[in-house]
Amino acid sequence: MHDIDTLIGELWKRMSNVSGVNRTALNPAVPPAIDDFPVIQIFELDNSIIRIDKRGCYPIYTRKLILYIETYLTGSEEALSTKELHVFIKAIKKKIYEGGNNLGNTCTLITETGSSRVLRPPIGENSIGKQLQFEILYIENTSQLY
Repeated sequence: MHDIDTLIGELWKRMSNVSGVNRTALNPAVPPAIDDFPVIQIFELDNSIIRIDKRGCYPIYTRKLILYIETYLTGSEEALSTKELHVFIKAIKKKIYEGGNNLGNTCTLITETGSSRVLRPPIGENSIGKQLQFEILYIENTSQLY
């Protein structure tokens, strides 16, 4: 069984270990401040059941979690900020897929499914960001809750 708290914890730990990151947050309510940059924020979105199996009287769910990883940084200068963002995003992806595409066996599969346009927050000179969208498949075996 995969536990959502364990897999989110593993993802958050990996994001905290991205070289150069200053701050990470999970589902933050307040936008980051310029002093937080480079920042990585994780947002949980839909978590749907895509398959139901039964063993005895307890269901086993195959679930699909959609989440965004949103990152912002301050470029050294305007002309280099996009390139620096791309380098930082590569470092993020390297941590996500380190050891395979299952977050250290905390999920069945993690797959990038898209990204946003380049974001230009209204704070800080040369600030730039981007959202990456991921789909995570994991198994929830309700018999293991007891």
